[in-house]
Amino acid sequence: MSKFSTFLISILGLISLNAQNPEFRYPCQMINAKIDSSQMSVIPGSNSIVYLCQSELVVFAADGSGVDVFPQNDINYHQDSLNVLFIWNFDDGTIDTNRVQTHTYAVSGIYEVQLYLVDSNNCSSDTCRIIVCVSASPMVEMNFDNLYICSSDTFFISIGSDSTNNIVINPHDTVSDGFVFSVDTALFIPDGPSCPPGYIDIPIPVNTGSGAALIGPTSIEGVCIEIEHSWAGDLSFSLTCPDGHSVWLDYGDHGGDSFLGIPNESDNSPVCLSSANPPGTGFLYCWSENYPSTGTLNDLDDGASPVPFTDTVINYNYLYPDQFFIGFYNAGCHINGNWILRITDDYGQDNGYIFKAQMKLNGGNLIGFSHITDTTITGPGAMQLPSGQWIISGVAAGTYFYRLYLTDAYGCTSIYPFPLTVSNNNIGTTINGNDSPDALSIENYNCDYHAGAQYLWNVTHGIIASGQGTDSVQVLWQYGSIGYLSVVESIGGCSDSDTIEILIQGINDFTNQNCFSVFPNPTENMIYINAMKDLSDAEILHTSGQSTGIKVGNLLAGEKLGISVLALSPGVYFIRAMTEYGPMKISFVKQ
Repeated sequence: MSKFSTFLISILGLISLNAQNPEFRYPCQMINAKIDSSQMSVIPGSNSIVYLCQSELVVFAADGSGVDVFPQNDINYHQDSLNVLFIWNFDDGTIDTNRVQTHTYAVSGIYEVQLYLVDSNNCSSDTCRIIVCVSASPMVEMNFDNLYICSSDTFFISIGSDSTNNIVINPHDTVSDGFVFSVDTALFIPDGPSCPPGYIDIPIPVNTGSGAALIGPTSIEGVCIEIEHSWAGDLSFSLTCPDGHSVWLDYGDHGGDSFLGIPNESDNSPVCLSSANPPGTGFLYCWSENYPSTGTLNDLDDGASPVPFTDTVINYNYLYPDQFFIGFYNAGCHINGNWILRITDDYGQDNGYIFKAQMKLNGGNLIGFSHITDTTITGPGAMQLPSGQWIISGVAAGTYFYRLYLTDAYGCTSIYPFPLTVSNNNIGTTINGNDSPDALSIENYNCDYHAGAQYLWNVTHGIIASGQGTDSVQVLWQYGSIGYLSVVESIGGCSDSDTIEILIQGINDFTNQNCFSVFPNPTENMIYINAMKDLSDAEILHTSGQSTGIKVGNLLAGEKLGISVLALSPGVYFIRAMTEYGPMKISFVKQ
């Protein structure tokens, strides 16, 4: 039987008992749902928030005795932990009824744990609420060019949130990428001292769909208003979260005569009546800690008039708030609910209008992860420099497994292993293959494969037909002579090379180059003939001597001619032409 079924049967049993014995139903005595801090494994802070790691086993404990829980005990009946149900709703689909209950959260996010009590008289307590923030493991991307180093090298590792680092840390988002909440209005801002109460409040309803989520340390990207008002120094602006904590966006200094927007200065009487004081033209002004700022409003309200508006397209001319937005995070403010923008006018003679109020939230910074407070790399030769950068050095050849430990402000540690192969400076590169091929033949050559290695091949009196950059290549040998094939193999800064001498067997068509040449070779689409001597009856042949059907014809010395070879299958072909020395031919590779 599930715990939830047991809970339902227990409740139904209490109700049934009282229904059968209505004469024993006493007036309810007060019950207070409270936690027992002495038995809780994690104690909530003053803002009733608990910070946990994924899959962390936590002990939740309810206080089950004493006057704090049962302040009216034994007035009408007796209450104690033996005849009271302690009902825990963990906000993840789990309900338990033990006074002391262990629980784990498998999924990161924000949860609202509710505790309430039901006694044997079927009387209920108030609800005790605890906000549980379960940290998410950061997403980590290893941006190593390769994981090989030479035994004589030092491997430098930088860790950060941008792509320039070797190890890139991206906190896990538990809310969508971002939200913008706007209120469109055309609200009159009367002259404060003449028109009590001297301020107006604009509610900004926020609903991110994330339940009881809390604001994060950098969640607020910007707070914007579209406003017109003469004498900006008359005004103060504050923002209050749904939990009642306020931050000053601007505390009026009464000293600035610059305008906000283009006010209508044809003010009439009565001064408190909007119909007698028509609106001017509003400008957009935004406070932000994330975008380039030109200063606080108090810095600007005695300068250019009107105060330059904020350009949210190129993110320019933002205002800096008088108090940091992190104050909402420190106070444990919830995201969802009505945020109140208050505009206070406590200096005489001027009025204006507000046309829009807006909040932009950065979804990736709403609480669902905690910022990283410590990074550690363990493994042979790993050491952190005073700059914070890590190095690995002084390690013998071999493959090692290192571990990156990331610890966040919740105290949660995530582990990310990565391998590192340390190579000897002498890799041992050796070329294998036929060292006496026939002219115009294609031969395979290779060297030992090493993961992560780069290969650069070079050939004399031949052509790399395929495989450049890999450990295995095909070479078309051009003519009978001494040729050379070499490769440079590089791994993590280590390099080694090998060269072999090739004795090319068969006909020597070196003199072809005194009569004509071809380029590019190899080719995919076009082959060009450069005639140094007069040529006649030129054509393209298979290596067997059979015609491909492509007739080139005659060329005079100094002429160049391009021929399409798109119709040819990949392979080796000849261009043959009659010259003053007799028939000559040159091979080429069609890729």
